[in-house]
Amino acid sequence: MRHSLITFVFLAGCAARHPQVISTQYAPEVPTPTADNPVAATLWLTTARDALELHLQLHIAPGHHLYANTSAPFTPTTVHLTSPDLLPTGPLQSPIPDAQGHLTGVVEFRQQLRLAPTAAPGTHDLACDVTFQACNPELCWPPRTLTLKTSFTVIEKGSS
Repeated sequence: MRHSLITFVFLAGCAARHPQVISTQYAPEVPTPTADNPVAATLWLTTARDALELHLQLHIAPGHHLYANTSAPFTPTTVHLTSPDLLPTGPLQSPIPDAQGHLTGVVEFRQQLRLAPTAAPGTHDLACDVTFQACNPELCWPPRTLTLKTSFTVIEKGSS
């Protein structure tokens, strides 16, 4: 699994400690799932005013599906973010499954974020774990967790 590196620069010390993006770099690769590796993922951050939004896009191979919400023996798709420097500002926005509770094709999860008041100047990491179970009409693969990572930079106000 290739990891995308995304750099965001924020001003620390702004009113109410809201992040302000002053520069971004992003060059995502479009993943291609295969029959042997039926799920590929892309992770990126966007900004709007003082807010950040994380985007996790899953590309599911044709003829395969993931489970949105389910009970045993299948594993539902879950997303877990890890960063002490970014805090969620609402619930995770999940894609809408089909009538059977399946996710197919290209689906996207989104999470609104804000800079933590304790975030110090410097480079910080954000990790995103997505756990899923891919199935096709013949078989279900064992549950799998992909870890995607990105980074962002916080700078002191006035040092740009």
